[in-house]
Amino acid sequence: VPVIHRGRVQGVLTCVDARNPAAYGPRELAKAELLASQVAVALDNAYQHALQRRRLEELTALYQFAKSAHTAFSGVEIVRQLVPILKERLDYVTCTIWLRDEVSGTLRVAAGDGPVGVTRALRPSPQAMRAFVSGEPAGAGLDWDQHAEQAECDASELAVPMVLKRRVVGVVDLEGCVARAWSPTDERLLVALANHAALAIDNLQLLDEARNVAALKEIDRMKTELLSTVSHELRTPLGSIKGYATTLLSHGNRLRKDEQREFLEIIDSEADRLRELIENLLDLSRLEAGVLRIDREPGRLAATMRDVLRKVQLATPNHQLGLEWPVDDLLVSADQRRIYQVVQNLLTNAVKYSPHGGTITLSAATRGRELVVSITDQGLGIPAMELDRIFDRFHRVQGEVSRGIGGTGLGLAICKGLVEAHGGRIWAESEGVGKGSTFRFTLPLLAEALDAPLPATPSRSKGAHDHEEANRSRRR
Repeated sequence: VPVIHRGRVQGVLTCVDARNPAAYGPRELAKAELLASQVAVALDNAYQHALQRRRLEELTALYQFAKSAHTAFSGVEIVRQLVPILKERLDYVTCTIWLRDEVSGTLRVAAGDGPVGVTRALRPSPQAMRAFVSGEPAGAGLDWDQHAEQAECDASELAVPMVLKRRVVGVVDLEGCVARAWSPTDERLLVALANHAALAIDNLQLLDEARNVAALKEIDRMKTELLSTVSHELRTPLGSIKGYATTLLSHGNRLRKDEQREFLEIIDSEADRLRELIENLLDLSRLEAGVLRIDREPGRLAATMRDVLRKVQLATPNHQLGLEWPVDDLLVSADQRRIYQVVQNLLTNAVKYSPHGGTITLSAATRGRELVVSITDQGLGIPAMELDRIFDRFHRVQGEVSRGIGGTGLGLAICKGLVEAHGGRIWAESEGVGKGSTFRFTLPLLAEALDAPLPATPSRSKGAHDHEEANRSRRR
């Protein structure tokens, strides 16, 4: 009987009774098919649980390395922090980590583990050189005859480059005693760790260069704050994922299906939180590197604004969100997806800093050749001394205003980068703590929009009126 799940054959269930060839009839066949279907579901559940566990292990490895690497004071020390993490998760005989010598341009050994790696690490292996030159992982079987103690070993090798901005700064070289010892999952983890090591080395070099400038203390403070914030933001979802995944693995067969689904939904939700944090870090990195793609084209923003307002309102029952927008003929040159991201970040920020509810208004008006978009709330407000720094990366308002409110300090910095990439400006206004705040950004108007007179004071759109009427009906 085939073991089938979601149209895919996962195996075959075979029953044999040599004493009675006619022992199995339609009833036995039906029972076998039912058993096969249950086996298929169990196999799929086990696979999904194992996949979640593996992904959690990968995230944990990256987190552990990031946490340990930030205390290092040299590139050699950084890669030495990598060795115990590799040893715990990858089955190798020898690990050798090479770093590029900036003077000679050649590879020099920086760290090693294993009897062969420590003694033979005088020059890179052919696979290590291949990875160094090509910038791509390289692997092959090894000729161990040169090592008497390993002469009988059918071995394999995996060399992964440490790549930073398309430049190879080192190589992690693993040698094992089993042919094809490493799976694609192992290779993916090794590539991620190697590139994180390259990034950590680059960050360290940048810090070294900054030690002679007056802003050193501020950089160190931001670094510490970033690590603390990111560690906190990672720890919470990782803890939830680990806890519920462990429960499913250990006691899943004793849980009801609705309980299993609830646990999986929590794991999925927490994984989304991790993805959002990682995407924010990547967006900020691309913005600072000047490589974030902005696809600007002529368009109207009214529909986009209604969509983002509707999405945020659904997640925010304690706040009343309103829309005040000019006529729909307003043309701007913008990447609609990125402007959606900016407005969503600003609305979410307004909700977060309005813990007691209230009204949040999304509005727009023309000012010369610009469209000015505003998000106004009745929340906690912003101290005057913070207004100039609130868009700095990793910066969060200090004191009572932000106490008990989570966040990484990335959202507003990303908003600033995206708006400036459109040729606009962004700023914040507040009369002080407890008096609410307004965030504004500008976008250039196209010539077609400038030909028609538009109201400088926005009028209430029909979509916003309908939306507010729905809010009032729901409250009644």
